Amino acid sequence: MSAVGSRMTDLRQTAEAADAIHSLQLSLGGQGRVPDLAWEFAYSLVDAIDEVDETWLASQDPEYRDLLLRSALTITHGYRDREAPEARRYLMLGFQRCVEVLDRIAEGEAVSPSRSPQDVAQWLAGAIEAPQSEIAGLVGTSTKTFFSRWMTGETTPHGEEARRLRLVAQLVNQLRFSLTNAGVLHWFDRSQPPLGDRTPRQALDDPEAIPLLYQLATGLRSSIAT
Repeated sequence: MSAVGSRMTDLRQTAEAADAIHSLQLSLGGQGRVPDLAWEFAYSLVDAIDEVDETWLASQDPEYRDLLLRSALTITHGYRDREAPEARRYLMLGFQRCVEVLDRIAEGEAVSPSRSPQDVAQWLAGAIEAPQSEIAGLVGTSTKTFFSRWMTGETTPHGEEARRLRLVAQLVNQLRFSLTNAGVLHWFDRSQPPLGDRTPRQALDDPEAIPLLYQLATGLRSSIAT
């Protein structure tokens, strides 16, 4: 999709939407004045955020929903007075915030609840380079079950097995951006005070610990980024 001269209509195509916004950012880099067509695209993005599918939005991290709204407000600040000196800055900042959150949503789609356990198992095996026994042990099963059955679709994990598989994949999806492969594995075996000095591996089967596990993984990524 070419950004300038088009409208943003559906944010659910997250990777495509992020690419369109980023392309427009780059095209505006050497221009002194923001073209009217770029402002039209920007306001269509605000409309798309306002009218986004509620079911899809509810399935996202609450932090991402807040960031999308903040990006819309930032763009709107610039749009209200397009001739003001700071209008361009508001526009570019709003675009940047939107691209960042759409990129993060796209990253998580590979391990979202809509993906089959087979898809999640295949993603996990490819996302982290580690001995097969360590990957299988992390999700609480045998090497044969994980690689010869779950990944091939011969058998499908259900109940607690499926829940733990998805949880591990979602945590790895956050950790891989701030830690090495060895660091990711070490994180699961390092005691954490918020978990009562348990390791994340020990807390994987505790439903009450799941929010804390997410906070620890995403917090590490945020702290590295800043």
